[in-house]
Amino acid sequence: MIVKIGPGGGEKTSVHRKHYSDDARAWRVAAGAHKVSRTEHAGRRFDVWLTPGQSFEGVRVEWQDKAGTWHVH
Repeated sequence: MIVKIGPGGGEKTSVHRKHYSDDARAWRVAAGAHKVSRTEHAGRRFDVWLTPGQSFEGVRVEWQDKAGTWHVH
């Protein structure tokens, strides 16, 4: 598992989304990272927690396939 601490300090807040793709080899927050408190990447799953008081509006998650192409989730 890969854990990344964001500007929100790494807290696992109540505002959380789980992302999953069978073909995902890597994940990233491509937009709105300033709103993210923490991410966890475990295989084909990617979890994103927001900083308290933030919304997912403007947050974009992408996954990368085995060919290296990024896709919006």
